Amino acid sequence: MDMIAPDDQINISPKSEMAHYKDKRWNIPLYTYIFLETATWIWALIVMSDVEVDLPGFRMKPETNFQYFCFVLQFGYFTGIATACGHELYHRKEWYDKLIGIWTNTKFFNTHYILEHIQGHHKQIATLEDPATARKGETVYAFWFRSVVTGNIASWKREHGRIKKTYGDDVSYFRLVVENRMFQFDMFHLSMMVTIYCLLGLNALIYQFWYTVVGSLMLEIINYVEHYGILRKKDENGIYESISKFHSWNARSSPILFRLQRHSDHHAHSFRPYQILRRLDDAPYHPFEYLHAFVITLIPPLWFYCVDSRVEYLREMQEGKEVSGSYDFVSPLNAHQKRTRIAGNLGLVFMQALACYFAFF
Repeated sequence: MDMIAPDDQINISPKSEMAHYKDKRWNIPLYTYIFLETATWIWALIVMSDVEVDLPGFRMKPETNFQYFCFVLQFGYFTGIATACGHELYHRKEWYDKLIGIWTNTKFFNTHYILEHIQGHHKQIATLEDPATARKGETVYAFWFRSVVTGNIASWKREHGRIKKTYGDDVSYFRLVVENRMFQFDMFHLSMMVTIYCLLGLNALIYQFWYTVVGSLMLEIINYVEHYGILRKKDENGIYESISKFHSWNARSSPILFRLQRHSDHHAHSFRPYQILRRLDDAPYHPFEYLHAFVITLIPPLWFYCVDSRVEYLREMQEGKEVSGSYDFVSPLNAHQKRTRIAGNLGLVFMQALACYFAFF
């Protein structure tokens, strides 16, 4: 549908930006989606639980392993979309928006992400110090593991530094733990697990585990697609260049994902809400639409074939060389990039055919 639908090329005029910025109606889709996804999460927990609910919509449960896999994948994907809403909200100034935004990650036990994203990622983007920046040649599966582990470690260290800055280096171990927001988040996650087990039983808790796994995967695929292979340059003093539109990937825009595809403008100007993010055609662009790229990441050799050349062309531009191919949306494609378009489309068709085969046979 995205390939045949018109591309969203609209940029709000500078004169109209403030009116759109202040218009609260843009919050309605965010709040609505988060509410519906939360209600669906509760419904799915009940459906997969040990509790029998004799009501329409609660009687049918997955009967095979493949049905169970599809069920978890579908609703894990929904929570991935919800994190796009949450990401929009925890960049806001209002406390209630931040709280609602955090909730989208809390459902799959990833509450710390707001700390890592705001205090870490937005400052360290496109550097090797940033857990959310994928290295060129790194598979999405390796990145998923590394990003989750190092992101948690970085948040714990950052919280230790915050507490020691407040109370001094001789702060007690008790205070170092209890006032650590990472510890508080983990205790809240534990209380959620206990509540799910006590109210709905072991099967619901097992479902929550797999929901957490898929939700985490969806979030990290987003990070992988947005920041794969892009690195900022250092000067002779070891200082990184300023963050610009060239330090994150974009994709064809659409209302899906709340314009997360216009990611360069978000990182260059993080105060901009989604309704006034600008399409920057000379910034780095993926060869495919955002959700198409999601699927291709799951086939690492195909992903590398389609995207690594664009990483190299972008680096050529950053080094002041004559670029031998296209990394943006407007430059003409060379022969290799035309082949990557064909290969990527074939890869998508293959994954769809594979899913249909398992579903029907």
